[in-house]
Amino acid sequence: MGKRFKDKRIKFRTGLSKELKGKIRYRLTNDYMFRAVMQKNKNVLKHLICALLEIPLEQVIELTIENPIELGKAIDRKTCILDIKVLLNNNQYINIEMQVSKQEYWKERSLSYLCRTYDNLDSGEEYDKVIPAIQISILDFDLFENVEELLSKYYLMNVNPEYRNFYANDFAIYVLNLHQIYNDKVIRKEKDTDLYQWARLFKAESWEEIRMLAEQNEVFDECATTLAQLTEDEKIRMQCEARNDYIARQKGLEKRIHQKVVSEITQEVTQRVTQEVTQQVTQQVTQQVTQQVTQQVTQQVTQQVTQQVSIGIARSLLDVLDVQIISEKTGLSVEQVEQLRERNAMKG
Repeated sequence: MGKRFKDKRIKFRTGLSKELKGKIRYRLTNDYMFRAVMQKNKNVLKHLICALLEIPLEQVIELTIENPIELGKAIDRKTCILDIKVLLNNNQYINIEMQVSKQEYWKERSLSYLCRTYDNLDSGEEYDKVIPAIQISILDFDLFENVEELLSKYYLMNVNPEYRNFYANDFAIYVLNLHQIYNDKVIRKEKDTDLYQWARLFKAESWEEIRMLAEQNEVFDECATTLAQLTEDEKIRMQCEARNDYIARQKGLEKRIHQKVVSEITQEVTQRVTQEVTQQVTQQVTQQVTQQVTQQVTQQVTQQVTQQVSIGIARSLLDVLDVQIISEKTGLSVEQVEQLRERNAMKG
């Protein structure tokens, strides 16, 4: 469990303007705004990292952003990487990224980022000089089903329950799931921790929510003030808007692709099922018709053969028995036997 949050009854005068009201146009979940706030205010970044790593502030002596960007400068919307790569105390890399839009290959992406960060030796350096690395993904969606926790930590380790030993404890992925702040189980366990309050700050949609949190924590007040200042910068707003537009288009594209795939699969399945059903029905109908025709033909042939046999027997008896008895013996009608007798007499 993370460090406990300060007593909510303790309040101080926030530096946030009272004129800021209503919906926040560019929230901290906007990856560009998140990057801008954390890069501009290292003290806020320091407190966030300490909350994520669950370490005391005194433990952070030096904090260096290894990949600074020129805030407000236009970026390539497709290839830009807005993660923050931090070298902590010159002996640990922390790579932090904000992501609210669920991506199909996020696990592979975050693992790729971690591997790049961990691969930090210069040519010829010994492996004992490698700098530990942690990839921290701040997400607003569930990465795995049925994982009910605010912060998940993933390491390389032996899965044998008898040992469960780490292969490496300096190579890890942390996932802060903002979506979990509404989970009753998480609320009961984490609501009074610093990290839970950070998650609330990131999820805040109005300046009123931000102000309420800022009144309870000086660092949150710093963060809110920095957010407000950057919101006033037109160049920053343009980049935040560009990121919103790009993400919206990506979601729209993903939706159209999904609809197209669903449509193609539906057509394919429909055709296959229709073909299978048609074949089955055709086989059944063919079988039924064949049976009916066979039965009818067999019945007709049997009747004809039986009649011919009866006629032959009747002819052989014409000179021996009378017409009535022949009719009874052969099953022919009296009229049929009389006709046979007449034909025989004519031939004679």
